[in-house]
Amino acid sequence: MPTYYSIITNNGLINHANASANAVDLDLTQMAVGDSNGVYYDPDGTEIALQNEIHRVNLTSTVIDENNSNQLIIEAVFDETVGPFYVREVGVFDANGNLFAIGKFPETFKPNLPSGSGKRLYIRMILGFASSPNVNLIINNDISLDPNFSADINSELANRLKISENLADLTDTDAAKTNLGIISANTSTKGLIQIATQEEANNKTNATKALTSKTLASQSDFAQINQNSASKFVDKLPISRTAREHMAVIMKDGNIKVWGRGTNYGNTDPNGNEQHQPMILSVDPVNPPATKFVQVTLAAYSGFALDEEGKVYSWGYNAQGHLGHGDTVAKKYAKRIEYFVSNNIAIQEIITFNEIGHNDGSAVFFITTDNHVYGCGDNHEGVLGDGSTTHRYTPIRIGALENVVQVVLTCGNAGTAYFRTDDGAGNKELYVTGWNAYGQLGVGNTSRVVLPTKISGYSNITHVAACGGVNTAGSVTYGSAMFIDSGKVYMAGYNGHGQLGLGHKTNQSVWVEVSNFNDIVDAGMVGSPYTTTYIINSSGELLLTGYNGNGQLGLGNTVDNTLFLAPAGGDLGFQGNIKKVLLSGDKSYHDIIVLDNEGQIYGCGYGYYSSLSKGYHAVYVHNIFKKAINSKIASEARKCIDITSTGYSYIYSIFALYNDGTLRVTGHNNYNMQGRNSGGIHAKIYTDISF
Repeated sequence: MPTYYSIITNNGLINHANASANAVDLDLTQMAVGDSNGVYYDPDGTEIALQNEIHRVNLTSTVIDENNSNQLIIEAVFDETVGPFYVREVGVFDANGNLFAIGKFPETFKPNLPSGSGKRLYIRMILGFASSPNVNLIINNDISLDPNFSADINSELANRLKISENLADLTDTDAAKTNLGIISANTSTKGLIQIATQEEANNKTNATKALTSKTLASQSDFAQINQNSASKFVDKLPISRTAREHMAVIMKDGNIKVWGRGTNYGNTDPNGNEQHQPMILSVDPVNPPATKFVQVTLAAYSGFALDEEGKVYSWGYNAQGHLGHGDTVAKKYAKRIEYFVSNNIAIQEIITFNEIGHNDGSAVFFITTDNHVYGCGDNHEGVLGDGSTTHRYTPIRIGALENVVQVVLTCGNAGTAYFRTDDGAGNKELYVTGWNAYGQLGVGNTSRVVLPTKISGYSNITHVAACGGVNTAGSVTYGSAMFIDSGKVYMAGYNGHGQLGLGHKTNQSVWVEVSNFNDIVDAGMVGSPYTTTYIINSSGELLLTGYNGNGQLGLGNTVDNTLFLAPAGGDLGFQGNIKKVLLSGDKSYHDIIVLDNEGQIYGCGYGYYSSLSKGYHAVYVHNIFKKAINSKIASEARKCIDITSTGYSYIYSIFALYNDGTLRVTGHNNYNMQGRNSGGIHAKIYTDISF
C-alpha cells in the first residue's frame, strides 16, 4: 500500500451504488482536513468521520477526468485566513454530511495571516470508480481557486505565474516556487503534493506521488456492489428462524426482499400468492421508512422490520394482534407501529418465537434503546407479564423490567418468556413469565406466571436458551430451558428424552446444575418435546444430549442420550473452530448445522430433501457429521459468514450468506420458499439464489 493514499469509504460506495441504481447523481459538497490527533493511521474505508477534524470548506471543483471517464477529480482551497494547524487526514462529504472518501495526507503545516505567514492550501483528490461516476459536477471559473496541477508542475507554474508589474522578477519558476513556499513534499519536508493516476495507483509505479488512489482491486467486494447495484446483494439474514415457508433478507441498499408462501400476506403479496423469487417488501404508503432497515424478524405467516431510527414495521398474520396495530386484521404491507412513534419510544431489537412457527398463536417482544421491554399479542398464559391472560393488540411494557439485554420466547400456542438483565455493575439476573406446565420456568411449581418473576440465587447469568412446542400429533405442548451462570449450566422443564443432560429423564421444576461443567460459553436447544440440546465450552468444542431419533447427536446411532457427549466419527473439523450452531426443523424432525470460522458448513440429523446438502433426497437418518456439499469451494474467494433456516415440521430449507453478499440455499422448496424461481424443485446441494 502507498504511504499516502485516498479511498472511497464503504458508506460512500454503497451510497454511490444506490444513486446509480436510481439513476440520480450524488452531491459531493465539502472537504475537511484534520490532524488525526498528531498520529498517522491507515484509513480502510470503514471510517464515518475524520479522527480529529479541524476545518471544513466547500468544494471548488468536482469534474470527470478528461483522460479517464472512470476517475473523479475533487478540489478544494483552504485560504490564507485558516490556521494554524497541521494536516494529516482529508475527507470529502456529501450533501447529507456523510463521509464519502478519506485520504492519508503527508504532514503539512497550514499557517494563517495572524501567525505571520499566510499560505493558501490547495488539495486535490482523485477517486477511481468501476464505471463513470454518478456525481453532480462543480465547475468554478475563478482561476484563483484552481491549482490545476499537471504532470509538469514547473510548466503549469510558468503559465499561472504571469509576469506583471509586481512579479516582474519571477522569470525563474524554480525561484518563484521557493519564494512562494511552493515546494514538493517528501517524507521529511512539508510541501506540494501531486495525485497519482488510477493506473499508477493500481500498478504502484510512482513512489513520488503522495495522495494516491487506493487500488479498487483491494476492495473487490464493494466494487462489485457498486457496479452491479447494492439491491442485488444481501447484507443480513433474519435474526429469527420462525417463518412458516416464507423468507426475508436485508439487502446492501437497506431494503428488504421477501419470497415464498403468501398465506395471510406473510410475503406482502397483495393477493396472498406465493412468490417464486425475491421481491421488494411492500411498505406503509402513508408512513414509509425514512431510513434503511437494519433488522428483519419473521414469525408464522408474519414479519417485523426495524429501521435505523428505531421505528418498527409489521405485516401478515394477526389473529392475536401481535402486529401491534390495535386490531386483529392481517396486514398486506409492512405498516409502522404508531404506538412507539407517538410515545417517542425507539426500539433496538425485536423478538419472536425462537423456533420454526408450527402454531399460529403469536406474541412478540421489543427491547427499547434504553433496555426496557414491550410486548403484544397472544397472552392466554400470561407471557406478557401484565398480571392477566388477556391478549394485547398494542404494545405494553413488561412490568418494570430494566437493563434487559436478552429475551427468549418459546413457540407453541402457550408462550414462555425469559428476560436476562445486566445492570453493568455485576448483576446479571433472570426473570420469567408465561406457561409453566413442565416446570420450565424453574420457579418450583408448574403454575403459569403472569408477572415477571426473578430467579433468585444467580447473579452472573450470561446466556439463556429455551424451546417449547407440540408433539408430532400437534396435540400436547411441552417446554424446556437452560441458562449459563459463571460458566456453569442449569436446566429446568421437560426431560422426556434426556435433553436436560442430567443423566436421567425426570422433569425438573427447579433449576438443576449439570455436573462437571464450569467453562460453558454458549448453549441452545430445539424441537420440543423431541429436544436436542447443545453446549459449547471455552475451547470451542460442541457437546450434545437428548433426542437422537435422526442421529443428530452425531454419535453414529439413533439412541437418545441423557448426558452431554462430543460427536464421534465423521467430519469434525469444526471442533475448536465454531462460528455458529443452527438447530433447524421442529417436532421430531431436525438437524444440527455447524458453521466454522473458515466458512465450511457441517451437519447431521434428519436431512429430509437434502437440508444437509448431501446431493440426494429420501434419506432421513444421518448419524455422523459430514461437510455440506458446495458450502465452501476451494476455487472461490467468497466465504460463508451466517446461516439460518425456514420451513415447517420436516419441510425446511437452510440458507447460507456469504461475505460478498450472495446467498445459497439447500433443502425442501415447498411454496417456493427457496426463492430460486425453480417451480418448486428442491435444491439437493447449496445453490445460489438470484436477486
